[in-house]
Amino acid sequence: MHFWVAAGPAKAPKLPGGPPHHTLKRPQLFANHRQLQTEQLLYNCQHEGARKRSHNNKVPAKWHQATIELFRVSLDVTCGATAPTLNLQLANEATPSPSVFSPDGHVFQVEYAGEAVKRGTCAVGVKGADIVVLGCEKRSAMKLQDTRITPSKIGLIDTHVCLAFAGLNADARILVDKARLEAQSHRLTVEDPVTIEYITKYVAGVQQRYTQSGGVRPFGISTLVVGFDNGSKVPRLYQTEPSGIYSAWKANAIGRSSKTVREFLERNYKEDMDREQTIRLAIKSLLEVVQTGAKNIEIAIMAPGKSIEMLPVEDIENYVKNIEQEKQEEAAKKKTGRTPGTGSAAILTREAGSSDDQ
Repeated sequence: MHFWVAAGPAKAPKLPGGPPHHTLKRPQLFANHRQLQTEQLLYNCQHEGARKRSHNNKVPAKWHQATIELFRVSLDVTCGATAPTLNLQLANEATPSPSVFSPDGHVFQVEYAGEAVKRGTCAVGVKGADIVVLGCEKRSAMKLQDTRITPSKIGLIDTHVCLAFAGLNADARILVDKARLEAQSHRLTVEDPVTIEYITKYVAGVQQRYTQSGGVRPFGISTLVVGFDNGSKVPRLYQTEPSGIYSAWKANAIGRSSKTVREFLERNYKEDMDREQTIRLAIKSLLEVVQTGAKNIEIAIMAPGKSIEMLPVEDIENYVKNIEQEKQEEAAKKKTGRTPGTGSAAILTREAGSSDDQ
């Protein structure tokens, strides 16, 4: 049985559990015992937090907005039912909690965190035969800014594993600190360094916990975790996302224009690349989105049994110059490779000749 109720101001009934003498803008319900029970249950659900306040306080503005248009109260009056079942549908619902699904299956705060990642600077990871390279786009420094203490987009987690990120710097600082603490705790407990997959799962687990807890928001970063397991020469490259998903890659890009860079990597990636080829591919892929050249590119190299190596700016500039020269040579070859009689004029000539023959 369904009762349609019009919205309007009314005085709250004196029922057990509700604050007495409290005037609210509430729906007018018919004078019926079962509907009275429904009204009390509705009141308790909507004012669980309001009852804890002083009776002299004003009702929250959200409740005043709840007098929109009308309420629909569905009463289950099946035989033997001891209490009504409520199905309250507000015409204007408040924004859902960060940890609550929308009706169509989305967790909007997680999707918004993904948008923050897309606004971040681009980061690239490429695996070679016995090397793994991380490349990041750097923001241009201010004239008076001290670049020596400016946080890098590449952070060392342990001697054999490092991490690059795209998104909010402040969020990344917290996540990197947690990962470093876990890596050192693992060394003290197990007396072995963490594996790359273990620390990746830990980082992804922290990100996932912040998607289902109240009073917090998801981390607005995506990470690329690279390194070598203890005693192994096989490079590892993983990605984590704000939702807590992690996955293994041969080459990948995150951040601004990541789709363009990823497509470039798919076209140019080769198995078992040596050191020079791997570094060149990482820099060349970043140049797809970085227009200012070497000064805004940061390259980190990981090799088995060695700590992280940051490529000097002079070496990056040399790579960029060689890449630019190759592009110019390829463009020149394309121009000189056009043979006479292949243009539109030749096509028109052939068409005219064929018509004359006819």
